[in-house]
Amino acid sequence: MNLETEYPIRTEKLSKKYIKSKFALNEVDIRIKSGKITGFLGVNGAGKTTTIKLLLGLLEPTSGKAYIFDEEVKSEKAWLKKYIGYLPEFPRFPGFLTPVELLKIYGEFYGMEKGELSNRVRELLNLVELSDVENKKIKTFSKGMMQRVGLASALLNSPPLYILDEPTSGLDLLGQQLVKNIIRDQNSQGKTVFMSSHLLKEVQEMCSDIILLHGGKVLWSGEIKELLSSNINTNVRLNVDRTDETVKLIKDLSFIKSFTVNGNMIDMVVESQDNIPEISTILVKNNIKIYEIKIETLNIENAVLNLLKGDESE
Repeated sequence: MNLETEYPIRTEKLSKKYIKSKFALNEVDIRIKSGKITGFLGVNGAGKTTTIKLLLGLLEPTSGKAYIFDEEVKSEKAWLKKYIGYLPEFPRFPGFLTPVELLKIYGEFYGMEKGELSNRVRELLNLVELSDVENKKIKTFSKGMMQRVGLASALLNSPPLYILDEPTSGLDLLGQQLVKNIIRDQNSQGKTVFMSSHLLKEVQEMCSDIILLHGGKVLWSGEIKELLSSNINTNVRLNVDRTDETVKLIKDLSFIKSFTVNGNMIDMVVESQDNIPEISTILVKNNIKIYEIKIETLNIENAVLNLLKGDESE
């Protein structure tokens, strides 16, 4: 076990194939940097949940290896729970327990002393704002409240690594902000966070790095700022007077990756902003009136969409 490793999570050609199906995960190599918050992205069925289960030892890989703190994950072991704080997308707990009872059971499993455990339980229930319902049965809790209990259980023994699956799922705006602040605070203490999310704006706000899975493979991996500053396709919206003629003029231009028409609007994905003057020149020469050319500011949403569209077109 090497807690000082540069990559608390890494995989080597990690693959998983379910019976009579194609590969859910196909030779995936990932590296999660120590002390960073890394976002894990992908459409439904991309392989995110399978990856997380393999990292936790809940599934056996078909081939390849996964490592936590340089220790190979072969099957679910007690040491994983000691070093990983895990929050599933849909946490489930025995409904007859209260949050206090549940966390104390978890703490005893971790070998925490009673005095330390009691203080820690109070601290965490206060942190996730459940102190007022700490002695109520969990079966009466809403999904958002259940999510907060799950986060408290992940934080309980203050592990060096967190794997969080949709951590703000089911929470209202205040709950989302609370959870994001807790995650940031843990990261400021040097903890490594690996979190999946469908909320791309949240990922851009929270994470320094991302991994994008598509079709069971890594489509992109690296720093968000690198993705946003790279020479990636640009989204352009044209407002013109004759869309049919415009489409005929631009449809065969090699630098236009895709386009859709909606009334007088044409939304295009082009290779670069440098292509826009050429488009304008072509339209003007053919007496097409251009009412507006709008270039979308590149953010993680359209950057990821461009990557996905590009992968599907290959």
